[in-house]
Amino acid sequence: MGLRGNTHSKGACGVRKKASRVQQIADLIMERGSVRAQELAEVFMTSRRTIYRDIERLKKQGFHVEAFPGSQGGFRRTVRPLSAAQEFTVEEACAILVAASLARDNQTLPSAQALDDAIDKIWNSLSPTAREEMEETLPNVSCAQERIVDPDYCSEYLDVLAKAIAHQRVVSMTYYSLYRDSEELREIDPYHLYGHKGVWYVIALCHHRQQMRVFRLDRIKELTMLERLFERPTSFNLNNYLGHAWSMIKGEKHRVAVRFMPPHSRFIAESKWHPSQKIEQCADGSITFTAEVEGLEEFARWVLAYGEHAEVLHPSALRDSMRESATKMLSYYQQ
Repeated sequence: MGLRGNTHSKGACGVRKKASRVQQIADLIMERGSVRAQELAEVFMTSRRTIYRDIERLKKQGFHVEAFPGSQGGFRRTVRPLSAAQEFTVEEACAILVAASLARDNQTLPSAQALDDAIDKIWNSLSPTAREEMEETLPNVSCAQERIVDPDYCSEYLDVLAKAIAHQRVVSMTYYSLYRDSEELREIDPYHLYGHKGVWYVIALCHHRQQMRVFRLDRIKELTMLERLFERPTSFNLNNYLGHAWSMIKGEKHRVAVRFMPPHSRFIAESKWHPSQKIEQCADGSITFTAEVEGLEEFARWVLAYGEHAEVLHPSALRDSMRESATKMLSYYQQ
């Protein structure tokens, strides 16, 4: 929650820069019905060959255009009738464009190139008026995401794992174990890709441990999808798997209680941090936060972020751990 993401939305600017000439060609064809190839080459001060390449890009983006021969040959828009159920309204197309642009700009996703292509197709389907509205909207709608890893680092792994999940294929990987400080060869059955706080994880059955494990994609060094198939249990469910874990790391179940002092108590009280949380308001403005949590490691880090504004009341083991951490921190500032 404390990290600030990149709040500058690149949606409209990115699309316009990528398809500036191509989009103007589409606009001219839509406006006039047909345009000569030589005329387009002169308008954009480029070669006819480049114009033909631009036309091919338009076709790939879903713009229906065809070439017609002759000395006055050029390009014209073709119409492919759609059923009413297949057509987007302008409002629906704009809503999808906003959501897709936010997703693309703020987080690495599986099939990122396919998402770019889809955005181009939707963009080209808009009328000039609707496109102008989107050019004003997209730069001014943002969704900040926490980013702690290089978004380009795991993009290839995302695509491979997404395909492996879809086709239920076993994956071989070289994985860096943080606790062992070593690289290990693992084979896994990938069940679920999960993006959380700027990090992508794959939840998988580890063949070595014969247990479900969670692997961070930014710790994968090499990844190969094998020909062998696996069968994912129909009973697998992400929420059931994570259970009452505070975030991603599971462990023994504990009832935790923390006292938060003002003004942070008001911030804690207005947010939903865990499905099992309960909040008791105190007369002095503080609150008592309680929850049933599986594993204390991530919960402890969350509480530590509030420093002197948070006091662990229960369990005693976590309270002792916090005391040791506070004592060690104090020693740093006394030197």
